[in-house]
Amino acid sequence: MKTRALLTAALLFALLALPAGATSSATGGLVGAPAPDFEVADMAGNKIVAGQIFGKGKVVLVNFWGLQCSSCLEEMPHLVALKEKYKDRIEIYGVGTDGMPAEVVAAKMKKKGLSVNYVIIPDPDFKLVEIFKMTVAPLTYIVDGKGIVRTRHENFVAGDEKAIEAEVAKLLAE
Repeated sequence: MKTRALLTAALLFALLALPAGATSSATGGLVGAPAPDFEVADMAGNKIVAGQIFGKGKVVLVNFWGLQCSSCLEEMPHLVALKEKYKDRIEIYGVGTDGMPAEVVAAKMKKKGLSVNYVIIPDPDFKLVEIFKMTVAPLTYIVDGKGIVRTRHENFVAGDEKAIEAEVAKLLAE
């Protein structure tokens, strides 16, 4: 029992000691488990079903972002570059966490001059926020080609794009 308590305390300390922008396969209750099941619509109203995107051989990033989140907006061009670099080997889904319907998200993105080459999913009812246990923005889950959540990356600071790309490249090489 004493060993178990010490291990639990050590793990808790390690999790709390992670810096902002940390990428760790030890954080988040979903890491190491199959990607959660869901069915939602993208900005164009197309149905997105978890079973059709996860476990199909591609690495999938699920990125939670908000229009008022400066770190989220700073991260977006890096996600665009990542998608451009790896093209059809990865998929990226950006989940808008502002609680607005697609039309409003689209209008606000246009007004801010935001353009992406990946799928945007509005989450007006916070369905995906709840399913993926989002607690901070931006938040990116990286799911391997077999559909297993491998990494939870919280926050974004300059340079984090290198850690995210390294994880993607590692999973693509497996």
